[in-house]
Amino acid sequence: KEISLGWCLEVIDEDSRKHTVTTYWNDEAGNDGAGTTVQVPTPSSVEALSDSLWPPSFASSILLCSPTFQRNLAATPNILEMGCGLGLTGTTLATKLQQKVNVTLSDINPVPPDAIAFDWRDATPDMPWDCMIGSDIAYYHHLLRPILDTISPHRDAIVVGQANRESQWDLYKMMRDGGYNLRTDEQDAPWDGSDLQMLLYELEMSEWNQDFDVIDGVVPIAALVYRSKDSSTFTVEDAAPWFSEHDYKATDEDDEAIVKSF
Repeated sequence: KEISLGWCLEVIDEDSRKHTVTTYWNDEAGNDGAGTTVQVPTPSSVEALSDSLWPPSFASSILLCSPTFQRNLAATPNILEMGCGLGLTGTTLATKLQQKVNVTLSDINPVPPDAIAFDWRDATPDMPWDCMIGSDIAYYHHLLRPILDTISPHRDAIVVGQANRESQWDLYKMMRDGGYNLRTDEQDAPWDGSDLQMLLYELEMSEWNQDFDVIDGVVPIAALVYRSKDSSTFTVEDAAPWFSEHDYKATDEDDEAIVKSF
């Protein structure tokens, strides 16, 4: 049985140049409650990856509006959105939680005025963030090592991407199994967190346009979720769901069955 967890409505007013996205999370009866509306920068160039809203950003905004996820947050965590682009995910999360958490938006060339400039290659162990979130950031394989170094095994993380991208699965496997580290010329051990899962969802898109591309159908979504061994961000037991009781944990069979691109 398919369950609708939530949905997003994106509106761009060409006259006022106002760009809003409203995110809804459905209750247990399948009814959507009050939406969370945020304003994000209006895309100025479809050629810039950071100047567009991609399907995983809508999916992550829906998932992070989950009451279960919000209950799992500690009282005062510091969250960093990596590669925020237009900042939909982080802005929605901060608005939904009404300043109960400190959410920082970041990108190498930040677009939102309140975002900081942050290069993943400059990550240091003493950074102040407890939890890293990202939407569609693991889209090229050469980005995986900087992503891993930035998150590190000592921070919690949620990385949402398309399930038909090989690099999204590679990031998950590098955490789960370890692997060769080109930077140190050593073999990394598997991450020793208390919980690591790849959760699968389907995002239905209705005539979503990006000038060079039109999506009208289903986009497979994979949410990589990692809880560090000494997590201060999440307080529920490992067996509890991350976002809802309908979380579906990916298996090796799912990995083999999904046709993937880069």
